[in-house]
Amino acid sequence: MPSRTVTARLKRTVQVIGFLAERERGLLQTAALIGKEFPRSILERVADLSPGELSGALAGLERAEFIFERALYPEAEYAFRHPLFGST
Repeated sequence: MPSRTVTARLKRTVQVIGFLAERERGLLQTAALIGKEFPRSILERVADLSPGELSGALAGLERAEFIFERALYPEAEYAFRHPLFGST
C-alpha cells in the first residue's frame, strides 16, 4: 500500500477521534491499553462508567468503526478494527 494512502487513512482516523464524545475517546484509550482484543468484563472493572454509559460508549465506537464485537459467548469481547490501536 502506498505511503500516501496510509498517511491519508491515518489522518482521517485522527480526525474522527477528534469528533468522538469525551466518553468514547476515554473508553478508546482505556481499551487500547488493554490490547487488540478486550473483554467487556475488564472494561466494566477499569472504565469509570456505569453499565449503561459503557454500553452507549461501546455502541458509539462500533458505529464509528473503531471496534467490533468479536464474541458474545461465553462473554462479550471486542477487538479493534485498525492495527494501530491496542498495540502497546
